[in-house]
Amino acid sequence: MTDEPVEITYADDRRRRVVIFRRPSGSYGYREERHYNNDLAGVEDWASMRGRSCYYEDLETAKREVIENVPWLARPKDG
Repeated sequence: MTDEPVEITYADDRRRRVVIFRRPSGSYGYREERHYNNDLAGVEDWASMRGRSCYYEDLETAKREVIENVPWLARPKDG
C-alpha cells in the first residue's frame, strides 16, 4: 500500500503545494512540493521540497502543524 493523499493546498501562484496524506498504518504526514517543467525532457511534475518526516495521529493535528511549519501558509499574526 502507498500513502493516500487526503488534502492538497496550493499556493496562490500554483507553483507550490502541500499534500497531507494518510499512511497505511493510519498515521498522517505532509510534504511540501514545487511544480517543475523540463521542456527539454518533456517532463512536467511535482517535486518534494523537504526531506522531513512527520507522523501525526490524526488529520486535524497534521493540518495545524502544516500551518505552523510552511511559511507561505502561515496566517499573519495580529498586533
